[in-house]
Amino acid sequence: NNILLHMPGHKGGRGFSQSELAAIASLDFSEVPGLDDLHFPQGPLLEAQQLAARAWGAHTSLFLLNGATSGIHSMLMALGEDANILVPRNIHRSFLGGLILSGARPIFVGCVTDPNLEVAVAIDPDEVGRRILACRNLKGVFVESPTYYGTVNEIREILKITKSEGVPLMVDEAHGAHFAFHPDYPDSALAEGAQACVHGLHKTTSVLTQGGILHLAADFPWKERVQASHGILTTTSPSYPIMASIDVGRAIMEKSGSQLLERAKE
Repeated sequence: NNILLHMPGHKGGRGFSQSELAAIASLDFSEVPGLDDLHFPQGPLLEAQQLAARAWGAHTSLFLLNGATSGIHSMLMALGEDANILVPRNIHRSFLGGLILSGARPIFVGCVTDPNLEVAVAIDPDEVGRRILACRNLKGVFVESPTYYGTVNEIREILKITKSEGVPLMVDEAHGAHFAFHPDYPDSALAEGAQACVHGLHKTTSVLTQGGILHLAADFPWKERVQASHGILTTTSPSYPIMASIDVGRAIMEKSGSQLLERAKE
């Protein structure tokens, strides 16, 4: 009969004794000894993030508790106020929120539209090159790939341009966390060479809603600023069930992702 003298107030689910929530709440703990602290990870959370970085081929990976949205906000805030960033017109609404929070300035580039579907499917790499040359003080290029409709951008072609101009490429890959685990799916943004990308893990892998991850490559120029922004935007009471599901979801994809995606493809 242990007495829990710490948060959360439901006391390990006992407060939900007459509810089906009790089983879920029994896994809902706080930063007690042994469970680590997401803001200063030194134990299991540090290891879980390192395992995620290995699985997706990143240098650094940060767990997100507010979906891909908080990862996008973290990237934009790292650029700084008044930073110019090239972005397509078909961005997710979270990017607009990130502009407001960061004070960054969008330089919009038009999208290629499918005439039959009448939806934006990609951006033209040549147009990206022209816009970069027209605006020399760019801090970054941001693209969405895959889009909500499942189309992907030519990341490698865009990277040839951005790298030659010394401009980092950041990718909203919220719907593409599974790409890295099957050769017949599009290559992941990190595998193609992007400096940063964000995944809404709950969208395409076995992760609880709100679970996401932000990946940084070794050549991303503002790692410390992104980590600082991530700390500002992340609750000081992170959900352990969500974080555990991120780690479990990663393990599932590493062990069985290829088979699961092959079955989905068939």
